[in-house]
This record gives sequence, structure tokens and C-alpha cells, in this order.
Amino acid sequence: MARTDDLNVWRIFCEVVQAGGVNAACDVLECEPSTVSRALKAIETEIGAPIFLREGRHLKLTELGARAYDKAIKLLNVHELMIQNLKGDQNALSGTIRLASHSGISSIEITPHLIEFRKTYPDITLELHDLTKQIPEIFHLADTPPIHLAAGYGPNRPIDGLVARYLGEMPFLCCA
Repeated sequence: MARTDDLNVWRIFCEVVQAGGVNAACDVLECEPSTVSRALKAIETEIGAPIFLREGRHLKLTELGARAYDKAIKLLNVHELMIQNLKGDQNALSGTIRLASHSGISSIEITPHLIEFRKTYPDITLELHDLTKQIPEIFHLADTPPIHLAAGYGPNRPIDGLVARYLGEMPFLCCA
């Protein structure tokens, strides 16, 4: 395989350009100057023309080097995006969460928190449903999409097959 086919060689080349020299690039890449020099020499040998004008320790891009840098940096960015896309963000949360609650508490108590939640997790779609049945029953309805969470009020007693969290008392005044 030709060295110019190696993305790492182009990564070294771009780092030298961005850092302004071999030694500065070595600090970023954490490698020896000989490694960087060999990579640059391999590019120039395979292309058949210089990519840098060397003035002592200072490097200046040739016209060919500037064109190579422009193409290489784009290639490396596309490669990085491809890898990120393939790996995915293992910590990213996405999907739909369906939440059911009594209509009396959903707009006052829950909706403001859902708005804040969406700011933190923009890739999650939230669906808020009014409770039309008792809490245990809504999780087992076959004719509707599944409900993942429910917030309601009532006696604090365990519900078979569900994880319940008691969050406290909610004063409730019934008016006619």
C-alpha cells in the first residue's frame, strides 16, 4: 500500500500545517520528529514534487502543498464524521417516551419539566397522554402505543409488575 493511501500520513501532514512546523506538530501528535519527517518525505516522494518550501526550520506550503492541504483536511473531516456516524454516540439518548398523567396535574406539574427535559435531550420525542384508565391498566392496552411512564395520584401501594416511586403528597381541593 502506498503511503499516500494512509490517512494517518495525511493527518500528520495537516497537523504540521496547522501547528506551523514539525516540532509543534510532534507535541500535538506525541511522536518523534523523525516519524513526521518520514511521513512528509513519503508524500513528496510519491507525489513527485515538494509540498513544503524549507527555509531552515521554517516550513512554507508550496502551491501543490496548499492544494493538498485543502483536499486532505476535507478528507479527514469526512472520515471523522463517518467514524462518528458508524460508532454513534453511545451516550446519546433518542426515541419516543410516552407519559400518561391525570389531566389535572399534567399541564401544571409535568409540562414545565418536560420542556426542560427536551432542552437537555433534543433527540427524544415526548408524548403526554391523559390518563383514561387506572394506572395498572394503561400499561397493558393492546390497541394503543405503549405507555412508558405514568404520573398520578392515589393511595401509595405497590402495583404488580411496575416500578412505582412515591414522590410525596399533593394537596388537592375539589371544587364544584
